[in-house]
Formats: sequence, structure tokens, C-alpha cells
Amino acid sequence: MPQQTINTYPKRVPLEAVKADLALRIPLTVKAGTPIRRGAVCGVKTADDYVRERKRSLAAGTGFSDATPTGQITNGDGVRFEVGDTLKNEAGEEIGEIQGIDSITNPDTITLTGNAAVNVAVGEAVLADDGSEIAACVADEEVKSTEEKDTQLSPYIGGALKQSLLLGLDDSAKAELNGKSYPGDIFKF
Repeated sequence: MPQQTINTYPKRVPLEAVKADLALRIPLTVKAGTPIRRGAVCGVKTADDYVRERKRSLAAGTGFSDATPTGQITNGDGVRFEVGDTLKNEAGEEIGEIQGIDSITNPDTITLTGNAAVNVAVGEAVLADDGSEIAACVADEEVKSTEEKDTQLSPYIGGALKQSLLLGLDDSAKAELNGKSYPGDIFKF
């Protein structure tokens, strides 16, 4: 009898750098409609304890100026933020509240509800102010933005993972996760 292929899936490469049973994972919830990429560094929103990709980027293009309500962040990072988020800089100074996000432009353009409260130069950190800007875990699975119900995720909170497969793992994320990079493409936290 002939066979028919209904779906094909790419080969799944494990995130674990060593034995999977040595990685620590806990159950956390992702709010319906919130996308998370597999291997992304995530944070937890303080208000509702939902996990989401870490809301942190760098000012790019024109940065943010106190003379205009628009600013720019690293291309592709706009999807991490949402309308209504309050942005701040690394020093904790409020930049403003997001009114709109244009992720089609390069770099991504953020429109605030008013002029930026402070200037943010290109290359400086731009963070949300809801708790999710602090690295807490690494997503073990992808969650689509089309999910209609909250999704249970079991992200890594410790272990040795393949660093090249992790998204958003900058120096500040390494420090927040109390982690360190090792030779052989290993990030241990």
C-alpha cells in the first residue's frame, strides 16, 4: 500500500550541551497570543507571573530623543514589546509608554504616547518596566502567537546548554542568570 507524507518536521537539535537529566526545568505559563522562540532568554512579568521573551533591546538608528515621540531599536526586537509597555533605560529612567510598534522598518520604530522623557543614544539599552526585562529562564519550546489558550512551558532555570542555540543571551542576561560561557559552545547557569 502506498504511503503519503502528511507533515514533515526538521530534525530537533537538543538545547542541552550534556545529559538532559542534569538540566533544571520548572513549569511556567505563557499568556495566550504571546510568541516565544525556542531557546529564547525569557523573563517573568511581575504583575501576572506570565513568562515572555525578555523585553530588552538596544537603541538603534536614531535612538530616542526628548524632542520626538519616535525612537528606534534593534531590527527584529520590536515583537518583544507590546503597546502599553513603559520603556526605561539601563539607569532606570523612564523613556515613555509605547503607543505603536512598526517592526517592518529597519531598525524597528517605536512610537511613544508623547516625546521621550530622556535621550537614549544608539547602542544603549532599552528595557520594559514590567519584570520581564530581567532574565529568569530559557524557553525549551516555541510558542506561537496564534495560541488561543495559555500555554504551559517548562523552561530551563539551570543547566549546561548549547550557547549557539540561545537567543537574546547577552552579557547582562548571563549576569542575571548567574551563568558563564565555557569552551565547546556551553553556557552553564
